[in-house]
Amino acid sequence: YCGGCAANASNWDTIHLMLGFDSVGLRQLHQSMAEAVSMFRAAGPGIRSDDVLYAHSTVQYLCCLTLEQLGIAAAVLAAHPLPRTPVRFEQVICETASFIALADNASQVTLGMYVAGVEDALLAAGVPVRKRRATQAPFHTTLATFGAEYAEHAAAALAAVNARFAENATAGGAFNAAPIEVSGVLLLPD
Repeated sequence: YCGGCAANASNWDTIHLMLGFDSVGLRQLHQSMAEAVSMFRAAGPGIRSDDVLYAHSTVQYLCCLTLEQLGIAAAVLAAHPLPRTPVRFEQVICETASFIALADNASQVTLGMYVAGVEDALLAAGVPVRKRRATQAPFHTTLATFGAEYAEHAAAALAAVNARFAENATAGGAFNAAPIEVSGVLLLPD
């Protein structure tokens, strides 16, 4: 997202959704993520990492900002609190050597409207937004990343995981039937 950064600039800073601390929906998501990652690992060698212990969803990547711009971005976020938003995760897709669980349509719409407003406020305050979130991957949580040696297993593993979690979809959500109440965002250095 960044390319080259100017001197005295932070390279990768992200706005992350806080997926709650302890809720039924979050426990369901963690359990589903662990099961999906186990299925991916059983399909063949080459899974490099997983985010089971750090389930999150990135709102926006803010790249190449000065410390002053980071301070402005933090103030913009404080002035634009995320309304309590229920989020459910459903289908898994493969995106750039990663398996990701997509947020459902209702979550996509709500989060998209919120982020567009924050981006407008950041731009109005003089903080560059290199790439609008609407032009990036949909809102998701990353399950696992893999290397080239896993590529031959990826399609079959993805189909198996989606088939397994499609069984849960009738209960209201493939990965978490109970919604996760997302109650805020956090600006973190990456």
